Amino acid sequence: CSWTMEAELWRHVRHLHKLYYQVWDESDFVSGQPGRDSSVLIKLPRLAYLLRAAINTIGTRSVDQAATDKPRSSAVQQ
Repeated sequence: CSWTMEAELWRHVRHLHKLYYQVWDESDFVSGQPGRDSSVLIKLPRLAYLLRAAINTIGTRSVDQAATDKPRSSAVQQ
């Protein structure tokens, strides 16, 4: 999609954050040659790292949100 359409999407979907699968050199392409229409090889260790980073970010946000949502009481109920 065009940059304008993508920008509009991310303006409305603010709770999602993009993580990019980086392509570093020719070995990351199926044909061995980079190009706009070249197929990219997905290397599982690199993809796993991105997934772990996303899950850790989600976990951190939910813990932070839960901490701010809890009512704080100085009295201990028994």
